[in-house]
Amino acid sequence: YDTLSRLLDYYSAYYRDTLKRLGLIDRYEEARSLARELKNWREDIYAPGIEKIISLDLVLRNKAIIKTANSRFEKILNDLRKLKNSKLLSLAEVEKYLGAATANLKAAEALDNEVTKILLQLLRKTTLNPDADRKNKPEAILSDYKRISNLVDQSIIKIKTAYKIFIELNSEVKKLLEL
Repeated sequence: YDTLSRLLDYYSAYYRDTLKRLGLIDRYEEARSLARELKNWREDIYAPGIEKIISLDLVLRNKAIIKTANSRFEKILNDLRKLKNSKLLSLAEVEKYLGAATANLKAAEALDNEVTKILLQLLRKTTLNPDADRKNKPEAILSDYKRISNLVDQSIIKIKTAYKIFIELNSEVKKLLEL
């Protein structure tokens, strides 16, 4: 977070400095040069930095979604154990649902771990040096952000699948209990 905070401070300072410089311009050529410089800065430095912030938000939201899904699954398991202990249900009767839900949640976690690793590597590459950022930037960094987004999407699909299984499991349990 310290790196991102410094990054945002840098962006603010750059914009304040550019605004001051704009106030000192009295020739068209100077204005045009400053506009070109600002455009290049936004493309080479600002946009990739904002991508990092957006990626961090995506990863943090995904972690929260996974935590919620795992918590719900634990509640389902506890309810099933109660039914088993009351001899109303055998877990073997719903094992296929439990296995499928577990597999999807574990796959979502694995994808989340991979995306976290990629994001941490990207955040470590963050500098406040415009020349270094220009060298690091173009397609390689942007493809990492697309990869992060893709992995988060895959993780969410796995979680959605787990929730569908939760619903199927609920229907099966009702059927077995003749409700």
